[in-house]
Amino acid sequence: MGSANEFGSGYLHLGMIGCEDLPKWNGKDCSKYAAIAFEARGLGQQKGQATEAADVDFSSPYIKWDYFDATSEELPKFDNLRDFHGFIITGSHYSVTDDLEWMSKLGKWLRDVRQFQENNDNPPRVVATCFSHQLACKAFGGVVGKNPQGTFVWNRELIKLTKDAMDHPFFSNECDSKDGVCYSLYESHGDCVLKLPPDVKCLGESKSCEYEIVSYGDDMISIQSHPEFSEHEMVTLILPALKKSNLISESEAEKEMELFKTKPDGKAIMKLIEKYFMKVKRPLNL
Repeated sequence: MGSANEFGSGYLHLGMIGCEDLPKWNGKDCSKYAAIAFEARGLGQQKGQATEAADVDFSSPYIKWDYFDATSEELPKFDNLRDFHGFIITGSHYSVTDDLEWMSKLGKWLRDVRQFQENNDNPPRVVATCFSHQLACKAFGGVVGKNPQGTFVWNRELIKLTKDAMDHPFFSNECDSKDGVCYSLYESHGDCVLKLPPDVKCLGESKSCEYEIVSYGDDMISIQSHPEFSEHEMVTLILPALKKSNLISESEAEKEMELFKTKPDGKAIMKLIEKYFMKVKRPLNL
C-alpha cells in the first residue's frame, strides 16, 4: 500500500504524541485518552456525532491512530514520517520551564520535523496544543513564562484571528478580511508564550494570551487553548487540582463557569484540523 499522504487509503493516519503521565489522564497512555477526546469533540466523526461524553470511544473508521509517549522519550521515527498525514501533540501538567530531558528531545524532534517539512514535498503536518504550543515556541527560540496577569487562566476565551490567518492553510476560506473571525475555546494554563521565535507568525490572539495561535510555515501550527476539552475535562479533571493548589478560588471558578453555559467551538476547530491534515481547502463532511 502506498503512503497515507497519497490519499488512496480513505482514512487519516495520525500520530498522537502524549506529554502527560498523571493517572487522571490515563497515565503514560494519555495519548489514547487524548485521541478519544479529539474524536468525541468531532475529529473524524460524521455530522451530529460530537459529544460531551468523556467515556465514549468512537473508534472512528476514518482515523488510524499510532500512539507515542513523549515523557518516555518515545517519538515517531523519521523513516516513517511519510506514513502519516500528521501528528497531534498534547498538553501537560508540566511546565516547559522545567527543562526535563524528554522535553529537550521533543523540542529537537519538532525542529527536525520542521526541517523535513521545508525540504520535502507533501510532508505530514503537526498540530500542537497548550503545553506543546509553549514547548514548540521555546524550541524554535521564543520565550515562555508565567501568564503576564499573574493568575492561572482557567476559562473559556474568545480567540480572534489575525490578518496572517487569512493566508494560512489551516484557516483558508474561513477568514473575511472585512470581518474578524473568532473562536471560543477552553483555556487552562499557568504559563504562556511571551515572545515569538524568529520568522513565525501569530494567527490568533486573546485577552489573556497575545500569541494564542502560532504558525511555523504552512505545515506546523500550535494552539494555546484546548479545542479537545469539554466541560467534563475542565470541571471534573482540572478544577479540583487547581483548587487544591490554591491556583483558583471557589468564587473565581463560579464566575468563570458562567461562560460555560454555551458550548465552545471545539467541533469547528476539529473540522479545520481534518481538512488541514488532508490538505483540502474545505472542511471534510465526514
